[in-house]
Amino acid sequence: MADQAFRRETRTQGEIVDRVFIAGEEAEFIFGRGTQLFPNAPLEIWGSTAARIVDDAGRKWFELGFQMDHELAGNPAAGWTDQGNYFRIDYQWSTDLVTWHAGKFVAPPVPVTDLGGGMFEYWARAIHPQDAAVKTAEIRVSSGYAGGSGNVTADSRNNPFTGLIVDNVSLALGGFPYTMPGDAGRMQTDLRAFYPAATVESSAATTWRIIIPAVTTSAFNSTSKVQWASYQSGTDPLGGAVYSDGAPLVGNYVDADGVAVHPRAFGRLKITAGSRYSPYL
Repeated sequence: MADQAFRRETRTQGEIVDRVFIAGEEAEFIFGRGTQLFPNAPLEIWGSTAARIVDDAGRKWFELGFQMDHELAGNPAAGWTDQGNYFRIDYQWSTDLVTWHAGKFVAPPVPVTDLGGGMFEYWARAIHPQDAAVKTAEIRVSSGYAGGSGNVTADSRNNPFTGLIVDNVSLALGGFPYTMPGDAGRMQTDLRAFYPAATVESSAATTWRIIIPAVTTSAFNSTSKVQWASYQSGTDPLGGAVYSDGAPLVGNYVDADGVAVHPRAFGRLKITAGSRYSPYL
C-alpha cells in the first residue's frame, strides 16, 4: 500500500466538498494558480525504509535509507524533493523515540543508487557515530550493580575487588584484593600510578565508586571492568543460574574529532507537502 505524501481537503462554510458543479455540469477537476484544488486526492508514493550500521574509517555509523519509485533532487542534509515539488522528505534523529532532531544526517559515500526499473535507493548517515575504535571518556562504576541494568540494592559480595581492567588491559595494581571501605585510599594510590587523576571513594562495604578520567580506548571491543569473586546473583527467566563477577566502567564517549558517540539512536522520515503548494491553501 502506498503512503500518502500529503492530503488537503476542499471545504466550503466548514463542510467538506465531495462534488462540484459548474453550469449544471459536474466538474471532474478544478485547478487554481496551477494547483489542483479538487478533488482532494493525495499523491501516492511507493517505497520502503531500512537501517544499517556501516564500519568506515575506524568508526561505526548509523545509516537510514529508503527506496522509492521517484527520482528525487536534493541531499540528506537539505532534504529530498520530487521533480514536480509535490512533496519533500527530511530525516529526523532521536535517542529516545520521544524527542526528534533535524540536521542530524549527512550524505554517506554513496547517497543514491539507481536500482533499475524506476526504483531508487537513498541513504543518509547520522553525524554521531554509533561506535569508534578510538574514543575518550571519563569512565566510572558505582556500588549497586549486580549484573543487571537499572538501580539495584548494593550487595556486599561485590567486595573485595580482585581485579581492574581498563581498555582490555588488566592493571597490575599490586595490592589486590582491595576491601571497601578500608582499602579505598590504598587502591586509589595504586591506581594513580596508571591514571593520575583517578579516584576511589567508599563509605561502607556496599557504598563505593571508582572514577577514571580521560580514558582513550584502542579498539571497538574495548572492555573496562572492576572484578570480584564470582557468586550466583539470581536466576534467568528459564530458571538458570545468573552469576556476577564484576561491573563495567562506562562513560559518555567522544570520538577522535570530539563528536559524541551514541551507541543507540533511531531515525525516521518526515514527509511534507512540496514547495508547489501554497502554505495558505
